[in-house]
Amino acid sequence: MIFTSTPSFENREISEYCGIVAAEAVVTGGSVGGSVEVIDGFNLELTAQTSRFGEARARALAAITSQAEDLRADAIVGLRFEYCTLGKNGLLNMVSAYGTAVRIRLSKEDQERRRIAELRERTTFLVLVDGKQRGPFSITQLSELVEQGRVSSATEVQDDVTGEKIPISDVLSR
Repeated sequence: MIFTSTPSFENREISEYCGIVAAEAVVTGGSVGGSVEVIDGFNLELTAQTSRFGEARARALAAITSQAEDLRADAIVGLRFEYCTLGKNGLLNMVSAYGTAVRIRLSKEDQERRRIAELRERTTFLVLVDGKQRGPFSITQLSELVEQGRVSSATEVQDDVTGEKIPISDVLSR
């Protein structure tokens, strides 16, 4: 997943906007605790609180990454984080992360890699052996057939959903 705080990419083109992704993570402010470090001779940092915010930011980022992956996005543009204190005494702090999930226009090579990767996600393939269709086989089973010498890596398999025929080597190499 690629992240940027800008609305676009340098040297890449957005081909599709998949949707907004957003998540929040709440951490306790609690007592100050932890240690205080002097940074650059003047500024102080509460390491325990900084660590909590870092963890919350990581959780929020993981959540929007998961959302973007569910949308089959390649990247999140316009990524922003916001921080706020909740409650009267400020014992809770919230980190929000949001942005726009997008697909990037891919080169022909990247399109082929994506096509093969999506093909790999399917669980079964039909194998053509001596002109007869066998299967369905999982990717693991195809790998075992090649290792056992029962089929060669050049043997064609057929996607049982689309009917597309490709060499086993293309399925196993990605």
